[in-house]
Amino acid sequence: MYIGIGTYGLLLSYGSKMFLSLTLWHSAAFAAASLLLIGGIGFFGRLWDKIVAREAAISNSPPGK
Repeated sequence: MYIGIGTYGLLLSYGSKMFLSLTLWHSAAFAAASLLLIGGIGFFGRLWDKIVAREAAISNSPPGK
């Protein structure tokens, strides 16, 4: 997903004629998608950190507990 957004941004910044007819709707949709993707990375990254911390705590606990 990020590769697609990055490519879109690069083409847009280089002024490709294909992307010159952007409207406010396209810009808003692009900004919303970017924010959702960044938020998703933060959300799922935090969950992953909790899982890793829990597994590390279980592996470091004394035997029999």
